[in-house]
Amino acid sequence: MSLKISLMLKISLILVLASCSSTGINFRNLPEAPSPKLKQALDYKSVNYEFTSLEEIRSVVHTVPYQTDSTNYGTSDYWAQPDQFFANGGDCEDYAIASYALITGSKLYSKSDIKFVLVYDKQTHEEHMILLVGDYVLDNRFKHVLNISSPELKRYNPRGIVNG
Repeated sequence: MSLKISLMLKISLILVLASCSSTGINFRNLPEAPSPKLKQALDYKSVNYEFTSLEEIRSVVHTVPYQTDSTNYGTSDYWAQPDQFFANGGDCEDYAIASYALITGSKLYSKSDIKFVLVYDKQTHEEHMILLVGDYVLDNRFKHVLNISSPELKRYNPRGIVNG
Protein backbone atom coordinates (compact mmCIF):
# COMPACT_ATOMS: atom_id res chain seq x y z
CA MET A 1 0.00 0.00 0.00
CA SER A 2 1.28 3.43 -0.75
CA LEU A 3 1.01 6.39 1.56
CA LYS A 4 -1.24 8.93 -0.10
CA ILE A 5 -0.27 12.58 -0.48
CA SER A 6 -3.51 13.55 1.29
CA LEU A 7 -2.37 11.50 4.29
CA MET A 8 0.89 13.37 4.36
CA LEU A 9 -1.00 16.65 4.38
CA LYS A 10 -3.24 15.40 7.18
CA ILE A 11 -0.24 14.61 9.35
CA SER A 12 1.44 17.90 8.42
CA LEU A 13 4.42 16.25 6.81
CA ILE A 14 6.45 18.70 4.77
CA LEU A 15 7.66 17.00 1.64
CA VAL A 16 11.10 18.03 0.52
CA LEU A 17 13.10 16.11 -2.01
CA ALA A 18 16.56 15.19 -0.82
CA SER A 19 19.50 15.25 -3.13
CA CYS A 20 21.06 12.13 -4.56
CA SER A 21 24.82 12.03 -4.65
CA SER A 22 27.00 9.91 -6.89
CA THR A 23 27.75 7.64 -3.92
CA GLY A 24 24.11 7.06 -3.00
CA ILE A 25 21.07 8.67 -1.47
CA ASN A 26 21.43 11.23 1.28
CA PHE A 27 19.24 10.04 4.16
CA ARG A 28 20.73 12.60 6.52
CA ASN A 29 19.36 16.07 7.25
CA LEU A 30 15.87 15.31 5.99
CA PRO A 31 13.03 17.45 7.29
CA GLU A 32 11.23 15.95 10.28
CA ALA A 33 7.53 16.24 10.97
CA PRO A 34 5.39 14.85 13.79
CA SER A 35 2.75 12.28 12.98
CA PRO A 36 -0.25 11.67 15.24
CA LYS A 37 -0.83 8.32 13.50
CA LEU A 38 2.72 7.16 14.25
CA LYS A 39 2.47 8.40 17.84
CA GLN A 40 -0.72 6.37 18.28
CA ALA A 41 0.79 3.26 16.67
CA LEU A 42 3.85 3.49 18.92
CA ASP A 43 1.66 3.82 22.02
CA TYR A 44 1.87 0.14 22.87
CA LYS A 45 3.05 -1.72 25.94
CA SER A 46 6.81 -2.03 25.62
CA VAL A 47 8.07 -5.60 25.74
CA ASN A 48 11.62 -6.83 26.17
CA TYR A 49 12.86 -9.05 23.36
CA GLU A 50 16.05 -11.04 22.95
CA PHE A 51 16.99 -10.43 19.34
CA THR A 52 20.70 -10.05 18.65
CA SER A 53 20.78 -8.54 15.15
CA LEU A 54 18.80 -6.47 12.69
CA GLU A 55 18.87 -9.41 10.28
CA GLU A 56 17.22 -11.64 12.89
CA ILE A 57 14.48 -9.04 13.41
CA ARG A 58 14.04 -8.59 9.66
CA SER A 59 13.65 -12.35 9.20
CA VAL A 60 10.88 -12.50 11.83
CA VAL A 61 8.99 -9.48 10.51
CA HIS A 62 9.28 -10.75 6.93
CA THR A 63 7.27 -13.87 7.83
CA VAL A 64 4.18 -11.66 8.24
CA PRO A 65 2.12 -11.41 5.05
CA TYR A 66 1.63 -8.13 3.23
CA GLN A 67 -1.96 -6.89 3.57
CA THR A 68 -3.43 -3.60 2.48
CA ASP A 69 -5.16 -1.38 5.01
CA SER A 70 -8.37 -1.57 3.00
CA THR A 71 -8.34 -5.38 3.34
CA ASN A 72 -7.45 -5.35 7.04
CA TYR A 73 -9.31 -2.31 8.32
CA GLY A 74 -11.66 -1.15 5.57
CA THR A 75 -9.85 2.17 5.23
CA SER A 76 -7.24 3.50 2.82
CA ASP A 77 -4.71 4.17 5.55
CA TYR A 78 -4.29 2.74 9.04
CA TRP A 79 -1.07 2.64 11.06
CA ALA A 80 -1.23 -0.62 13.01
CA GLN A 81 0.29 -1.33 16.37
CA PRO A 82 2.79 -4.21 16.39
CA ASP A 83 0.34 -6.75 17.82
CA GLN A 84 -2.17 -5.88 15.08
CA PHE A 85 0.53 -6.27 12.43
CA PHE A 86 1.62 -9.69 13.70
CA ALA A 87 -2.01 -10.87 13.91
CA ASN A 88 -3.33 -9.44 10.62
CA GLY A 89 -0.38 -8.65 8.38
CA GLY A 90 0.19 -5.14 7.13
CA ASP A 91 1.82 -2.74 4.73
CA CYS A 92 5.04 -0.73 4.66
CA GLU A 93 4.49 1.55 7.65
CA ASP A 94 3.18 -1.38 9.72
CA TYR A 95 6.35 -3.33 8.85
CA ALA A 96 8.46 -0.35 9.95
CA ILE A 97 6.52 0.12 13.20
CA ALA A 98 6.78 -3.59 14.10
CA SER A 99 10.51 -3.58 13.30
CA TYR A 100 10.95 -0.49 15.48
CA ALA A 101 9.18 -2.24 18.38
CA LEU A 102 11.42 -5.30 18.14
CA ILE A 103 14.61 -3.23 17.79
CA THR A 104 13.85 -0.97 20.75
CA GLY A 105 12.54 -3.90 22.80
CA SER A 106 15.81 -5.74 22.16
CA LYS A 107 17.81 -2.63 23.02
CA LEU A 108 19.97 -3.14 19.92
CA TYR A 109 19.81 0.59 19.08
CA SER A 110 18.59 3.63 20.94
CA LYS A 111 15.38 5.29 19.82
CA SER A 112 17.40 8.30 18.64
CA ASP A 113 19.23 6.06 16.12
CA ILE A 114 15.98 4.96 14.45
CA LYS A 115 14.06 7.04 11.91
CA PHE A 116 10.90 6.42 9.92
CA VAL A 117 11.73 7.72 6.44
CA LEU A 118 9.13 8.53 3.83
CA VAL A 119 10.46 7.88 0.33
CA TYR A 120 9.14 8.04 -3.19
CA ASP A 121 9.79 4.80 -5.08
CA LYS A 122 10.75 5.68 -8.65
CA GLN A 123 10.09 2.10 -9.83
CA THR A 124 6.54 1.71 -8.48
CA HIS A 125 5.66 5.44 -8.49
CA GLU A 126 4.42 5.22 -4.91
CA GLU A 127 5.11 6.79 -1.56
CA HIS A 128 6.70 4.22 0.74
CA MET A 129 7.92 3.98 4.35
CA ILE A 130 11.27 2.50 5.36
CA LEU A 131 13.07 2.27 8.68
CA LEU A 132 16.53 3.81 8.96
CA VAL A 133 18.54 2.27 11.81
CA GLY A 134 21.96 3.87 12.12
CA ASP A 135 23.56 3.14 8.75
CA TYR A 136 21.09 0.38 7.86
CA VAL A 137 17.67 0.22 6.21
CA LEU A 138 14.85 -2.21 6.91
CA ASP A 139 12.34 -2.29 4.09
CA ASN A 140 9.52 -4.75 3.47
CA ARG A 141 10.41 -4.72 -0.26
CA PHE A 142 13.81 -6.33 0.31
CA LYS A 143 14.60 -9.71 1.82
CA HIS A 144 17.74 -8.50 3.60
CA VAL A 145 18.95 -5.56 5.69
CA LEU A 146 20.53 -2.91 3.46
CA ASN A 147 23.41 -0.56 4.13
CA ILE A 148 22.44 3.05 3.33
CA SER A 149 25.02 3.03 0.53
CA SER A 150 23.39 -0.01 -1.10
CA PRO A 151 22.68 0.46 -4.83
CA GLU A 152 19.18 -1.01 -4.32
CA LEU A 153 18.19 2.17 -2.49
CA LYS A 154 18.82 4.38 -5.52
CA ARG A 155 15.24 3.64 -6.55
CA TYR A 156 14.09 5.90 -3.70
CA ASN A 157 13.88 9.66 -3.38
CA PRO A 158 13.81 10.43 0.35
CA ARG A 159 11.08 12.92 1.25
CA GLY A 160 11.23 13.35 5.00
CA ILE A 161 11.40 11.78 8.42
CA VAL A 162 8.21 11.04 10.30
CA ASN A 163 8.44 10.86 14.07
CA GLY A 164 5.98 10.01 16.81
